[in-house]
Amino acid sequence: MEAILQFIKWCLIVVFGLAVLWAVVALTHWLPRPNAVERQSLAILAQPPTQATGQRNAFAAIWLLGYDIPAGEREQVAARDVARFAAASPAQRRQFVTSAQGRYPYDDLSELSNAALCVPVDDDCLGKIRTHADATRAALAAHALTLAQMQALGGFDHYRGGFRTADHELVAPIAGPAWLLESDAALRFVDGEQVEGLRRACAAASTWRMLALRSDSFSQQIVASGQFITDAQLAAAMLAQMPVDAPAPAQCTQAFAVVPDPVHGACDAAKVAFAGFNAFLQDTATAPGMAQHLSTFSRWRIRALFNPQAATALAAPQFASYCTDDAGVNQQAGRLDHARSAWALGWQQAGFNPFGVVLAQVSNPRGWRPPAQMRARLRDVVRMATLMRAALAWRAHAMTPPQAGLPADVAYDAKARVFRSARDLPPANAPGTLLVPLPGSRLDPRKLSTNAP
Repeated sequence: MEAILQFIKWCLIVVFGLAVLWAVVALTHWLPRPNAVERQSLAILAQPPTQATGQRNAFAAIWLLGYDIPAGEREQVAARDVARFAAASPAQRRQFVTSAQGRYPYDDLSELSNAALCVPVDDDCLGKIRTHADATRAALAAHALTLAQMQALGGFDHYRGGFRTADHELVAPIAGPAWLLESDAALRFVDGEQVEGLRRACAAASTWRMLALRSDSFSQQIVASGQFITDAQLAAAMLAQMPVDAPAPAQCTQAFAVVPDPVHGACDAAKVAFAGFNAFLQDTATAPGMAQHLSTFSRWRIRALFNPQAATALAAPQFASYCTDDAGVNQQAGRLDHARSAWALGWQQAGFNPFGVVLAQVSNPRGWRPPAQMRARLRDVVRMATLMRAALAWRAHAMTPPQAGLPADVAYDAKARVFRSARDLPPANAPGTLLVPLPGSRLDPRKLSTNAP
């Protein structure tokens, strides 16, 4: 009996010793240690931006879009907002508004109706504006300030957001202002100023190209890539209705110039999102807003089961997968995507960072903006630009037949009389088909019908 009691005693001592060892390791955050892939991912994400660079940043112009601020004060107001945001608490950030609110006149678009404006879902922008020309003219006049500011975006060469410590993405909405820009070009065209209308459509496309390919914001890239295609298709519809010998403005050549393959075009946005995730982890670790509501035991439990540095390293491959094709990085990102529990990621994560695993999973951008999807959206910008270059070259050199000298990824559909991306073949009427009609085509560029002659 004494031997049994001695055995139980030693077992309790061993269990107590292991518990103390676990507590020391957990509370000092000695484990988990980043592995080689995580260190590689952290190094990738620490690199300076590669796309969102240039001489003129559109951040202040877009953040303060709609406010009637003197040009000399706009950058100052934006800088003050950035400083205020960096110093704000997480709760204050969620309610953050610009300091321009209430101080400067604002062109409110909240009641803007798309009934007389072109929107991306419209099949026939020019036809819609012809039908509602007076209403369109009135809407553009009512929001002349925002329209002028949108047109001025053509003077910028990149977008780099100013809110570097955000725990969420904070950007100004640009979808409504985009309707004004597109509708203005269409109205010029239907009013008889065809070359000027085409010039404005191409200038708008050039702006969206910049915001799609030279931006560090996922949201901006998603909106801008779709709007680039929309405005390019509007320009294509205009070209199809103009005489073949009508001149194409220089803005069209600039808007649809050769674009390098944006295989990692969302990398800068991923770096910013990762910085925001890091700030979120630090806020969660310190939990200034929750501390007063938590017991001492709960605070120590969070400290023991949540290692912010380990969570940062764990999540790094998810964000780095937007920047590299490295198999190790993408495989580890996929493991976290599909992990059903912390145990699936190893005993270190399960034993010393289970809260961090949960936070890394719920903040994973791959779940709502997968790298492949972002890459496809940005490559659609390249594909549409290629189609427009083919159409412009055909007009400039009067190619006969149209398929002569086409790029390898452009196909000519003789029945429909359109250029379209060779990657869209077959079928000809697939949703999302990118096409450019030539003079004589009866197809709207946004809707391909196989029954057209």
